[in-house]
This record gives sequence, structure tokens and C-alpha cells, in this order.
Amino acid sequence: MYWVNYGKNGNTTLETAGMDGSDRHVISLIPMEQPVGLTLDYITSRLYWISEYKESIETIKTDGSGRFALPDILHKDQTALGISVFEGWFFMADEHHLCSLSRNDPSARRLLLNTNISAFAVLHELQQPAEERSPCSLRTCSHICLLSPVLAKSAKCACPAGLLLLPSGKCENLKIVYGNSSGIYILELGFQGGVMEQTAVWQAAKMNLMDVDWKRDLVYWTDEHGLLLRSNGLSEKPKVIHTGGAVCMVKIDIASGHIYWLSCEKDKVYVTKHSGSGTKMIYQTTSSIQHLLLNWEQALLYVVEDNHLIRQMNLTGGEVENVLNGTGFTHMSLDIKSHSLLWTSPDYSKWLSL
Repeated sequence: MYWVNYGKNGNTTLETAGMDGSDRHVISLIPMEQPVGLTLDYITSRLYWISEYKESIETIKTDGSGRFALPDILHKDQTALGISVFEGWFFMADEHHLCSLSRNDPSARRLLLNTNISAFAVLHELQQPAEERSPCSLRTCSHICLLSPVLAKSAKCACPAGLLLLPSGKCENLKIVYGNSSGIYILELGFQGGVMEQTAVWQAAKMNLMDVDWKRDLVYWTDEHGLLLRSNGLSEKPKVIHTGGAVCMVKIDIASGHIYWLSCEKDKVYVTKHSGSGTKMIYQTTSSIQHLLLNWEQALLYVVEDNHLIRQMNLTGGEVENVLNGTGFTHMSLDIKSHSLLWTSPDYSKWLSL
């Protein structure tokens, strides 16, 4: 896309960027020209505009080269409001007329309409892209697909204001999953944070919400005995995940769907396959584990022991690395996008970039 940027002190520029906003740069400086009616000739890859200051039509290639002027086209004291180009013809509108004129013979002017026109465009089959698959046809965007000059696949998905973009290309409202004494619910928020809908996932007493597998639309929770269950909350009744022990904390690996859980003795971490089979212990300590965090993008697991030591390991277990020896990790959260840990202590909040 191309536009005119009216800067301060007459520093007007002609600029361009991809349709996704990337690769923005200045094509040319056009100070003091008061440009009007920027248009693009698709066939020759040239930009045209009307210079009120020079009383001419100006043109430049889209790469910033080959600029020249076409004088003696505008009538004296004519206030042109817009211009369009197609093959060998200019189309111009002023306060009272729409006319066409030849590039080679500007005197061959033809009146098309005798009326006030605020905007116009030339439509023709030759101005349309060749019949080939658009990069957007290869995407699964639910709302907006933006062509890009810098991305490998030449397009990316985007969402209207207030919606969040999922990795699948789908735009959705922000959803909050919460549990209380009567069950587990999903609260859907609309634009500017207003509540749109509240849906019950499952209603039963003494439920403890554990984690959400948003890729597979599954919610995990435990009952008063530490029994692990999951459901999609729509048509599926809760399924019991047979872990072989009481579960007190759960984190889901979004990539695989596998379930990482902490025993209620708080000294062992296990992994159970998404299918509910194949439970395996991947970590054991003589300390007490207070927090279990999982970064599925980097395939890393974090445990917080004795409320002061943060340790890191990969999702298959193995070598354990000490990340931080601190104090007072009251509430903890993992920001996967920035790869950071956030927590509160009795006095203040902290964060750690991993």
C-alpha cells in the first residue's frame, strides 16, 4: 500500500508498506507540493499524483526511481480533487466535473460527468491479479488475512479490535475458565471486557480446577479425593484419568496433550499420556514442591521447592538445572510469550526472564 504523509514544516513524504504494516519506508520526499489524489498504475508500477504547487501531474516508480512531471495538463485555476490512471488515459475529478484525457494529447479532453464527485476509481479486468492462488487461500484465517512482502508464506492472519488471534488463525473473544464451590465455568468476554456469555463446563461440589487444554477443548479438574477428570463440557461426560495416585496439581503440554501432575505428597512429578495410559515418574525430590509450571513452546518444566528454589528440566525429565534461589514465592505464573516467570511475595511482585 502507498500513501502521502504530511509531516511537520512541509516535510511531506511518499511512503509504502506491506498490507500487514511491515517493511515501511519512504519512497520520495515531496516537500511543499501539496499532493492530491495519489493513484497507482498497476501495469507500469508507477504512482501518480497531482501537485497543486507545481500545477502538474507527477509520477514516480514504486521503487523510488524514474520521477518526472507532466506539465500543461491541468487547466489554469483548476482545483483537481482526484486522479486515476488506466492504460493511456488519465481520469480526473474537480469540484464540478469528471473528465478523461489522453496522456499523449492532453488537449483531447472529454467530459464524462457534469456533477460534484467526492471519490472515484477505475474498474477493469486488466487491473485484477492474474488467475493464480492467493497466499490467503493457503491460510485458515477466520476474519482477516493480510498479504505480506516479508513473510515466508506471504500472508498472515489478523483479528478485529477486541478479538484474540489463536495459532490456528481463528479469532476468538477472551475466555476465562474459573471454578467455585458449585462447578467449573467459562466466562466469555467481549470487546472492552464486557461479559458476553457464561457457560457451565461441569457442575458438581468440591471440584478443583487444574488446567485447560485449549488446543483440544478439554478442561481438567480433581475431586475431593484427588481423582483426576476431564471433559469438553459440551457433549462429553467427565472421563476419569487413572493416574495410580492422588493428584494435587496438573499442567498440560499443549503440543502433545500429555498430562504432567504433582502427587499429593508433593515430592514426585509424573507424566501421563493424553490417552490416560502410560504414567511415568520424571522427577523426585526430598523437598516439598509448591508450584509446577510448564512452557510447552520450549518443552520445559519448572518446579518450585520449599518455597525458595526454582528448578528447570525438559519434559522428559533428565538433567535438572537450578534457575533461581529466592524467597517467598506466594503466587506464580508463567508468561510463555515472553518466556518469563512472574510471582508475588509478601511484600511485592517480581518477574524473571528465562
